[in-house]
Parts: sequence; structure tokens; C-alpha cells
Amino acid sequence: SLSEGSARWAASSAEKARPIGMGKRSRVLFVCNPFWIGGPITWLRRACQYLPEHGWECKLVLPGTTRTYHADWKDWPCPLELLKPVYSGPGLVRSLANAIRSFDPDVVVGVALDVIPNAIRLLRRSNQLSFHYIDTLHNDNAVECERLRPHADIIDAVAVCSEGCGRRVRTEIPELANRVVRFWYPTPCDEQIKRERYASGPLRLVFLARLYQYQKRVLDLIPLCNGLVNANVDFRLTVVGDGPDRAAVEAGIRSIPGLGDRVQFLGWLSNSRALEVLRGQHVLLLLSEFEGQPIVMLEGMGCGVVPVVTDITAHREIIKPEQDGFLVPVGDISRFVATLLLLASDRGQLAASAEAAWRKTLATWHPSVAIAHLANLLYEVSHRPLPPQDGIAPISYPATRMSQLGIPHALQGVKRRLLRQEVI
Repeated sequence: SLSEGSARWAASSAEKARPIGMGKRSRVLFVCNPFWIGGPITWLRRACQYLPEHGWECKLVLPGTTRTYHADWKDWPCPLELLKPVYSGPGLVRSLANAIRSFDPDVVVGVALDVIPNAIRLLRRSNQLSFHYIDTLHNDNAVECERLRPHADIIDAVAVCSEGCGRRVRTEIPELANRVVRFWYPTPCDEQIKRERYASGPLRLVFLARLYQYQKRVLDLIPLCNGLVNANVDFRLTVVGDGPDRAAVEAGIRSIPGLGDRVQFLGWLSNSRALEVLRGQHVLLLLSEFEGQPIVMLEGMGCGVVPVVTDITAHREIIKPEQDGFLVPVGDISRFVATLLLLASDRGQLAASAEAAWRKTLATWHPSVAIAHLANLLYEVSHRPLPPQDGIAPISYPATRMSQLGIPHALQGVKRRLLRQEVI
């Protein structure tokens, strides 16, 4: 259960978030890049699952593709519309605009997809719909800001998952500085944490992320495991995830002398299965050089798993060092090993940190708290004045070699279709 203060806050926020007037439920349409997987999709799923309890009718739209959709999209908790594959930029904009128009939302929320602002631009310029648009930032990097920058004229709010992401938007896109709003990832939390779970046995470690050296630094697991073996730490490591560097990290770890069978690779798991794995661990390792705010860290904390993670902004915002987790400089393998050696030998510290991590997550990221806040955010943005139509720029598309030659987008789409190239 939530602490008494958090429960009161959640109930108050939920009441504020309920739409008023004529009993009409407010509508939110989520639109997402269909190739995204991981944390932002987990957030979307939980938002669509819980927002109806706060007066919001939800729908998710995914643009069409000829590729197979990832398993993350199966068994979605609200209506999900898959658009037909489209081979030209204007065709995709029209397709998405029609999907938005048919749902008649109060708010559209976009996740990492450039076509969404253009579809909204088309509808607003033609005065076909009155709604608000929220774009979201899930990664604290400059690339995401470059995606947002050209569309500042039609973005009513930028919802960020961390203070670091918010600072980046305010610094790099000053025209959006006063439109930054904050949301929290809803995170399941266990009802209680039993201290005897940490008392004895091997130190159970888990690494759960895309197996990708860029950003995640997955190859750091190789010297880390080697250091643990050399330090005579009794440990077991479970690696959950998949990606382009899986073969390299598996080969590197298997080559460590004396490792034995202490490391297992489970590949990609559904979120529910991943949570089951987390509940059996002591320590979560994250080696990333940048993040927005990793849901897996919050999920681990909610399960009583102690985060031992890199000292970056996204982690630093949450972790109070040596109380509810541990921060280590990026790439400092010796410090990682020393920290894990400490936790393996001091089980009282391990149990105390696990309980502190659990209590922190319970108070702020529990779904009843985080979703109430999100519902209130949607309601507040949906009641802001809409920008004047005369300030909305016309639609523009990224330059391509064919467009530079003056070939219309429609003909480019015909060419892609005839040659069986990837859709837009």
C-alpha cells in the first residue's frame, strides 16, 4: 500500500484529473513509432491500461509497415489501429491525419515519430479539428531535440520523463522552454520486501537492456565479470535482452577463465516475464552513458532490487548514493567490482538499500500516483488556448536525393512500391 501522504496526493490528483461537463469522457490518442521497444512502450501500455480509471478514453495508432510488428504490441489494453503501409511522405501524413480525425481526440500524444507533427499541422491548417498536441521526450540526448525543433509552432507541450530531459529541452529549444511538463513512469511495486531474501547465497545480479554498445555499453559486462571472478565474488548474473552486440558480449563472457556457469542469457522477454525475473534478483546493473529515465531501474527498485548504476543525470535524479542505490562513474569497472564486493559481503547493507529503494518507488512511481499525475497533465494541457492558425508553418518533408531532382513525392512512392523498398 502507498504511504498515507502519497495516497492522499494520488486521490486528490485523480479527482482533479476527472473531466467535467455533460459527463463526456475526454479522449487521448497515442501515436508511436512502431519500431520502438522497451521503456517507452511499457509506459504507453500502462498509460492505456490505467487512464480510463481517471476519465480518459484511450486509443493507440501505429503507422503501417511491411515489417512484422514487435511482440511488445500484442494484447494491447485499449483499441489499437494499425494503418496500412504507405510509400510516400504525403500519403503517410494523410493516413495519420484521417486516423486522428476519426477518433476526434482532446489530446494527441506522440512518441518518437516525425510524421505526427505534420499530420497535426495538416489538420490545424485546414481547421478540421480542435485538439492539443503533446510530444514526449524519453531520452536525454540532442538527437531527440533535433526531432522536436522544427515543430515548435504546433507543439502545445513537451512531456519529459526526467528533469534532465526537461533541462535539455529548455536549453536547446528556448521557444519550448515554457511548454515543458513532467510525467512519471508508472511502476508496479511489490506489497512488501522480506529481508531474509538478501541474507545468504550468491549475489544475484541482473542486466536488463538492449544488448547494444552505443548508449548501453553492454560490452562493459565482460571486464566486469572478469573482475568479479578475480575478486572471488560468489555471484550469478542474468542478462535479459537482445540486440546487435549480443553475440560479442556472449563470446567475451564465455571466454573468461574460471567463470563456469555463473552467467545466463535469457534473450528478449515480455515485460511481465521480465518483472518475474527481477523479483528474484539482488542487484540491477546499468552501464549506460546516457538515459532519459530507465523504467527498468524503477521496476527493479519496486521489486526490491538494488540499483548499481552509472553516475549520469537520469540515475542521479533518483538514487541517493549508498542509501537506496549506488552510483559509479561511466566505464569505471574497478569501482563496479568494489561496490558489488561490498554488497556481497555486507548483507545488512544490501537489505537496507533494497528496502529504501522499494519505499522510494512506492511513494512516487506507483501507478496510482503516476497515472493520476498523467491524467491531470492531459487535462491541464487540453484546456490551454490553441495557437492561432496563421502562425502555423506549411508542411515540409526531409530532403531526399529524388526531391532535390524535382521528382514529386507521389512518384517517389510509386518507385518504392515497384522496387519493393521499405515504406515511409
